[in-house]
Amino acid sequence: MAHVLYKGIEWRRRICVTDRDESGVDTGVRTNLTGKVLKLEVRRRTGGPVLIELTSGDGITHLDQGAEGTRGIADLVIAVEDQAVLDAPALHVLNVQLDDQVITPPQHLEVALL
Repeated sequence: MAHVLYKGIEWRRRICVTDRDESGVDTGVRTNLTGKVLKLEVRRRTGGPVLIELTSGDGITHLDQGAEGTRGIADLVIAVEDQAVLDAPALHVLNVQLDDQVITPPQHLEVALL
């Protein structure tokens, strides 16, 4: 899946995190994010230095984890002022982790000019 970030416009995404069983298969049950740390990293290439890092409370906001309808959901925001380190036009790599465990395969983040 590719995401597009237009430099100069705040980038927002909402994600839903679900539990996995012992073998790593998604159970479809939403993860209670209370006390857990989500992290998003943006790199120019896989294994390259981290250009942007968002964490829970700093660019990532967990919705109400006590409510069934919003459990497991978080908003990710890359502010305009944090985008200066990104090359455009260019592809970057986006990675999402939960408590330092990768929860999504690396995804492409296309950085484009308006």
